[in-house]
Amino acid sequence: MTQPPSPDQSPDVRNSIENSTATGPVFQAGSVQGGLHYYNVTTPAPQPTAYVVHPGPVRQPSRVWPHIGRWFVALLPLLICSTAIAAAADAVAAGTNIAVRRLIDVAILVLGGTVIVFWSGVSGRRVVHLLHHVLGKATPSTLIALSTNALAVLTGCASALWLFGFTTELFADPGDPRSRGANGALVFLAFFAVLTGRLIALRKRGLNSQVGSAQTR
Repeated sequence: MTQPPSPDQSPDVRNSIENSTATGPVFQAGSVQGGLHYYNVTTPAPQPTAYVVHPGPVRQPSRVWPHIGRWFVALLPLLICSTAIAAAADAVAAGTNIAVRRLIDVAILVLGGTVIVFWSGVSGRRVVHLLHHVLGKATPSTLIALSTNALAVLTGCASALWLFGFTTELFADPGDPRSRGANGALVFLAFFAVLTGRLIALRKRGLNSQVGSAQTR
């Protein structure tokens, strides 16, 4: 049976349930027609939201700096020797043109050659063999491991840089602060070109046994 609406309700509002289905755990009605049935409906618990963290890009270790460090260590003795010769020439002929300082560099090398000649006389070995021995010891294994084509490129670059630097300094003011260290750079480039050129010449002649202490590829 349906109860009439209360005075404060709208006439369209019914306060009873009849031949209907009510869902939910709670409902409100003035009367229920047809009995009341309870259903045990288990509401599933909300699943926790899984947050997926995407890893950032993995930084690969640089492969450039190890190569630079290996080349620096390999060429460090040659750099020190070049700096010492250039420093001696600059101290003797300070403030002079680069051509004069280059002549003093050659004189220092000739003085070093007399030591090899004396060594040859004492040991009974030929000067050429001793010279190859000294140059072989001065050649770093990093250079020996390079291919002949790579050595040719390095020889050409070192020669071109030497020619450019010498020509530039030849017409520059000796007192220019930018010219400091120019003689040392020229000595280093000359030594480097001699070592790489020697490797190429020995390989062309098939004399790999005189290249140095390392095996060639």
